Amino acid sequence: MKRKGNKKLVVAGGSGFLGNSLVERLRSVFEEIVVLTRKPQEAQDGIRWVRWDGVHVGKWVKEIDGADLLINLAGRSVNCRYHQKNKTEILQSRVKSTLALGAAVIAADHPPKCWMNASSATIYDDEYDTAHTEAEGRIGHDFSMNVCKEWEATFNDIPVPGTRKLILRMGLVFGKAGGALPELVSLAKMGLGGKVGTGKQRMSWIHEDDLANALINAYEDEWEGVFNLTAPTHPTNEEVMCIVRELKNATFSFPIGKRLLEFGAWIRSTETELLLKSRYVYPQRLMEHGYEFKYPHYREALEALIQGGDVASSSMVGDPIPRQREKKLILAEH
Repeated sequence: MKRKGNKKLVVAGGSGFLGNSLVERLRSVFEEIVVLTRKPQEAQDGIRWVRWDGVHVGKWVKEIDGADLLINLAGRSVNCRYHQKNKTEILQSRVKSTLALGAAVIAADHPPKCWMNASSATIYDDEYDTAHTEAEGRIGHDFSMNVCKEWEATFNDIPVPGTRKLILRMGLVFGKAGGALPELVSLAKMGLGGKVGTGKQRMSWIHEDDLANALINAYEDEWEGVFNLTAPTHPTNEEVMCIVRELKNATFSFPIGKRLLEFGAWIRSTETELLLKSRYVYPQRLMEHGYEFKYPHYREALEALIQGGDVASSSMVGDPIPRQREKKLILAEH
């Protein structure tokens, strides 16, 4: 991959775990990085934080003009109770931030070469047996899926002919500083590291290093369109929790049944969907573009993150698409 060959990256909504992770990993590629955030801080090491509210056009728009790459991660956290007020904020924060950025791109004298807009692998139906691909994935009709659909439609409808566009359907991002993994480790430490629900729900995931590397490849090799950003292996919740317990030496752990999970979700002001939905998503387009995963296997990714060791593999796993029998996509690893 090229290094310092591009001048400017703008990351909207980039002050959370995911944004911080990407900014840290993309510093070697871009000479200047601008983070659009509600809570700016002092500039350092080629990174500037610029205030925006994610809704209105303001002074921040000048940062869009001349940018090489724009990444939009803005949106209210879904780690909350889904009552009507939160539902409205979850949807509107995504739609309005996308529209505001679209207005800035349209008005720019030198619009970004590429605009990547976040979405989620949760756009696909709950599935246990057949992996969703970009071409054949089934998109359903519940709150989370409808949010993703409207978010993507808003992005697609913005006319920016001079800017290449990508939709990033991200799975669970495994990282040290945030996301799903620290929560799973905490459960194991508390003796609650057994399976959640039936434990059979799939966990489509990606290591934070592979997420950043995939975006760099997508930018530099001029990819466009919709991409499932997940690893090519899809463990069940029970398999992941087993490895987490092993790595944390948590020999005794209770399983978490649905009723207990519902009570815990109410106490923590969140929803059970985040742990109970089966996300079975395959990165077909990444594989077709020849992307080589640093962490294709979930065990290696968990070992590297939890133990701090570097046990990564640089080779791709399996066929360009998993072996099929009666149109069912099979796990590349058990």
